[in-house]
Amino acid sequence: MSSAYAKAKLKESRDAIQRKDWSAAREAAESVLESEADNYNATVFLALALLNEEQHAKAEETYLKAIELQPTQPLAIQGLQKLYEQRQDWAKLVELLRKQADVHLANGDATKCGECVQRIIEIQKSEGARSQRADALSLALPTSKYYDLLRTLPEPEPTAPLSTTTFEIQMAIHLESLRTTKEVIELLEYIEQDTVDKEVEKKRMRIEGAGKTRDVLRNEAGVPVWSQSTLPLRYEEILAHPDASDQDRRDAEAKLLRYLHRLLLALPARQAPSQGPTGTAAVATRTSDAEGEAMALKAQCRDRLAEMCRGMVLVGVPDELAWTIHLEWQDIASLDQLPLHHLRSFMHHFPRSGMSMAFRALLLLVRDEQFLREAEEARKVADIDHGVVDDDPLVQVAGALESRPDSLLVGRIAARLHLLDHDFVTVSDIASNALKVLSNLQQDAAVSLPDTERDLTGVRAIALSRSARSQDHVMSMRLLDLVLEHGEDAEILLARGSLESHAGRWESAKSLFARCKDWCLSHTTASDAEKLLRLHRDPVTQARAEVAWCNVQLNDLESADDELSHVIEAMDNDPEQAFGDEDRARAWHRWGVCALRLAQKNGSAFTLAFERYITSLKRSPSFAPTFSALGEYYETYQDPLDSVRSTKCYQKAFELDSTQSIAAFKLASHYATEREWDLVAMIAKRVVDGEGGAAALGGQTAAMRKHKTSNVWAWKAIGSVRLQKGDPEDAITPLQVALRSSADDAVTWQRLGEAYARTGRYAAALKAFDRAYVLDNASWQSQYSIADVKRELGDYDEAIEILLEIGASRPTESGVTIATAETFLLKGRQEAQTGYTARALQSFETSLSECTRSLKSEPQMRSPWKVVADICSELSKMASLEVVGPLLTGCLRPLISIAAEQNVDADLPSINAVDAAAVIASYDNAEEHAYAVPLALSSCYVNKLRVILSASDDHQIGPAWADLAISLSRLAGLQEDQLPASQAISSVKAALNHEPANPTFWLALGNFTFDSSLKVSQHAYIRAIENSVNDATPWSALGLLYLHHGDPELARQCFVQSQTLDPDYAPPWIGQAMESEDSSRATELYGHAVELSEGSFAEADYGFALHALTEKRHDELPSASFALSTQISRHPYDETVLHLSGLVAERLGQQCLSSTRIEAAASLLESVFEQNESPEVATKFAIAQSNLGRVRVLGGDSEGAKQNCETALSLLEVDDDIDLSAVSGEDDISRAIRNAQKMAEVDDHM
Repeated sequence: MSSAYAKAKLKESRDAIQRKDWSAAREAAESVLESEADNYNATVFLALALLNEEQHAKAEETYLKAIELQPTQPLAIQGLQKLYEQRQDWAKLVELLRKQADVHLANGDATKCGECVQRIIEIQKSEGARSQRADALSLALPTSKYYDLLRTLPEPEPTAPLSTTTFEIQMAIHLESLRTTKEVIELLEYIEQDTVDKEVEKKRMRIEGAGKTRDVLRNEAGVPVWSQSTLPLRYEEILAHPDASDQDRRDAEAKLLRYLHRLLLALPARQAPSQGPTGTAAVATRTSDAEGEAMALKAQCRDRLAEMCRGMVLVGVPDELAWTIHLEWQDIASLDQLPLHHLRSFMHHFPRSGMSMAFRALLLLVRDEQFLREAEEARKVADIDHGVVDDDPLVQVAGALESRPDSLLVGRIAARLHLLDHDFVTVSDIASNALKVLSNLQQDAAVSLPDTERDLTGVRAIALSRSARSQDHVMSMRLLDLVLEHGEDAEILLARGSLESHAGRWESAKSLFARCKDWCLSHTTASDAEKLLRLHRDPVTQARAEVAWCNVQLNDLESADDELSHVIEAMDNDPEQAFGDEDRARAWHRWGVCALRLAQKNGSAFTLAFERYITSLKRSPSFAPTFSALGEYYETYQDPLDSVRSTKCYQKAFELDSTQSIAAFKLASHYATEREWDLVAMIAKRVVDGEGGAAALGGQTAAMRKHKTSNVWAWKAIGSVRLQKGDPEDAITPLQVALRSSADDAVTWQRLGEAYARTGRYAAALKAFDRAYVLDNASWQSQYSIADVKRELGDYDEAIEILLEIGASRPTESGVTIATAETFLLKGRQEAQTGYTARALQSFETSLSECTRSLKSEPQMRSPWKVVADICSELSKMASLEVVGPLLTGCLRPLISIAAEQNVDADLPSINAVDAAAVIASYDNAEEHAYAVPLALSSCYVNKLRVILSASDDHQIGPAWADLAISLSRLAGLQEDQLPASQAISSVKAALNHEPANPTFWLALGNFTFDSSLKVSQHAYIRAIENSVNDATPWSALGLLYLHHGDPELARQCFVQSQTLDPDYAPPWIGQAMESEDSSRATELYGHAVELSEGSFAEADYGFALHALTEKRHDELPSASFALSTQISRHPYDETVLHLSGLVAERLGQQCLSSTRIEAAASLLESVFEQNESPEVATKFAIAQSNLGRVRVLGGDSEGAKQNCETALSLLEVDDDIDLSAVSGEDDISRAIRNAQKMAEVDDHM
């Protein structure tokens, strides 16, 4: 196609565009492009047509193609700009303008480039976000690549803004560059703040953000933003800007300073090397590279910040952060090396700062002349309303610490001032906190301050060396050795030597003090400020005094005496006032000790020592060690000895200083001999507090583990006194601390075992007693204590074995004999409860033999009579056994005779229900299998004797009355007599008068009045519950009371509460079974009670067997039979249990056993019926005969069955009062008789 055709089509397209016939214009342009694809004009016409036809995508593509064909031609560019403006696609428009600006920059066309940049700024100001506005405005700043070309534009004419197309960019470049920079800074500050805040909120919601503080999260989120920020460049632009005012520069400098400081602290510190594989080699390499880059950036930031602060301080810029960084980052070995003029300038610029208060205290201490002069002038011209500034350095530094606890320099100054004030506890705390601040500073700011760290470590170590706690001495020794590795110092050497002398290593201490003296003599160029900041202003004389004291302890007395005389002379002639009254008193005291030992060595008089002690007190009347020495002098060396003055001196020494352990020990020993245990405990506690053991004594586990005492006796005394006062739980801690320092003390192990045993920690108690026995196997107390613990654990056989072994070696030790008797009693009681009746009787017999042996020599001992009374009570429960008779006559009768010799009846006439004559008569009239009454009378009589013997003992009289009441109540039940019952109630009331809060006594009162007085019994049970809230027994008794008096709902609530308190206690389960209307449920409850009681509650066994029998629970009958057999072993002459057991055996098919037991029951009932012919007994006898007849029929004994049934019928005919409803029925008896007759006929036929 020819060029003419193309020109014609182009003309046609242009004409169509003028006519706004966009379709024709598009077709004509397309025709040209079909033949000439690179035709620029046709491409532009086509794009314009497409744009007006609203085919924007194709129009944009076509415009871009046209620009690509001829980048310098404006038509396509203008068209594309129009397209973007119509579509409001500002991002692409800005991108297009940037490209055009780059083209004009390359061509050197400042005007065109300025127009593009100006248009970009206009668009972003109106349509862009803050970040886009900041980027656009940055194009007009010196860091922009267009800045040099744009600066060639002429300065604008403010009066003719339309005279040029680049007026706005000319203004930004030439006249408003400072304002533009400030605007960019403001935008960037907001953007970065917003970005960091949003990232912090995101991190807070993630798992890895849990447990991190907001500051930590902010640093993590801020590092990527702040490390890439251009804000530092912008701040520097303002600093270098010629139009910036001084205030602008100060503000920009302050912002730059804080920006760098924030970035420095946020950048991660160097991590400790890992102790194992953490990933692949590639990962480790990347991690190492990233860490290296971060540390390089941190170091760069630190150096830049330090240089900046140094310049600001030199110029005197009043920026507190700059001054603080400059002063605190200086690594100085001593405070006297601080630039005092900088401190004064800081106080001038920032008078209200907490650091200014610390600097004021330091300048006052070192007596800086210029500061004192300026302070005096200021005081003269100050208005009176401003008040007077307190010039006490300690007051100033206290305020500084409160205001700036995070300041390293404030911490150093405060620690040093308190060290000079001898407040060593405060020094340790302040120095520890300052070391933490230093550690954080070195880690966060990547600065190294080794000299500062050594100074603070030395101050803390010196303070710890003056502590009374041994663990502080260990820490101090380690710190001092660490400081001495980097060079010697007088204060450090003196402190290290004092630790050695405190530990008794006198040779080592002497060597250290000698080193200190030599070092001081070779370093005599100390400034006045350095001397004023020393703990010892004259370390040479101090070291000489310590060397002399070491010689005293090493028995080099002549040398020590000579040296101490020179030391005292130097202290008395002290122009610089380097020594105080206490230093002089200490020197005279040591000289007195030296004189005392010389007198001992030479055999001369001790008066010189006394005179020197007196001179020491003249120098300082409050110097405690001299009083201790005087106490020793009066106690040991004065002729004649004066114990009164000695005690007063020890008391004065201890009042002045609780760390005077010798005086404290002497005082405690004195009061212990007088049995003033409260005073002993008070003295020991003050000693413990003085050595820093208050936290350990309070039970803090960490403190207790760390504390190692040098006053073992004090901890032992506290533990022993607490143990004696009935506080074993609190006695454990002091005894443990004492053993930590004296592990081979058998007595302390014994006391600790006793404390463990009284708190129920029997396993620990056994270990402690075993250890005590290993350390001192000649002492029998440890074995006795082991036996006592074994007894508490229920291991009676081992306990008896140990006690018998002790008794064999110490037959006259009554306490061992009584303990043996008590153990046999407990063993017998356990055997009786578990059904081993024969063994129980043997144990009771042995126990009575031990009691008899003890009471023959000492009949007024209470403990064996208690055992005798308890055995009588236990035997009365098995009084029907044949073997009880020999015990009654062989063992108990001699004991009753011994008791009768004590005039029991005459001394206690109010209890006349039982007397000696009645007891003896009951022995004489006792029938076989009927020993219950004699045993009950014996128990009452012995308890009467116990009441008389315990009359003067407030702790024993109450239990004695209670035991008497219980025995009288049991006697009343046996004799059916009201006199013992009423006297039982009066006895338990007497017990309550002595111990009104004893729940057992209230429980007994409730039991005694169970039938006679509902109100009294209920009140007693409630009082028992109130005094023993966790005891299940009174709740169970109260439930039975409600059940007995017809209130099953309240009874049920009480039983449930009792079961909650003690699920293994059987009575509430028995009560629930009795209350239950569901027979099946009652059987289950009785069965559970049987399992819990193991035969100790007959009610459970009876109830379970009866319900299992009546409910035909054949699966439960074997268990019921076993339970009843247990009761028969204890009560072989109880007709009820025999009868019931026979019926159970019948259901189990054990006809022979059934016949034997029912026959035994019938025989017992027959003998009772022959005595009183009671209708009730007749009923029981008739039932037994009928049941026996039935069993014999089943067993084939027809003749015997016939006789039994005839006996039953005869009882029915003889006694009309018999309750036939209680019998199995007349029909049953007749049926049994007929069956017996048939069986007899069969037998005859055979």
